[in-house]
Amino acid sequence: MDKNYTILVTSKVIFQLIFLGCWYHIICHIKTPTITVGTALNGIAGKYQIVWEFTPPSTWKSYDPSDPEYSDLQNFTAGKGYWIKMKEAASLTLP
Repeated sequence: MDKNYTILVTSKVIFQLIFLGCWYHIICHIKTPTITVGTALNGIAGKYQIVWEFTPPSTWKSYDPSDPEYSDLQNFTAGKGYWIKMKEAASLTLP
């Protein structure tokens, strides 16, 4: 006699480990709904130059770690992509 079975697989993201070489990379933050850019990138402080976010149709925001108070990009939002310009290679672990 044939029987039908259903298997349910679930997973939970514990952290994101991203390897970044020099120059630009696109990263996506997926775990925390919203986190400040400075907090998310604390593990690579001093190794990146700037972070960019684009919102269609034509809005760019940036985060400059040398001037965070006047940067118009303050938070990473889950599901959005960000361009990060690295000054040197590093591994980023997003919380």
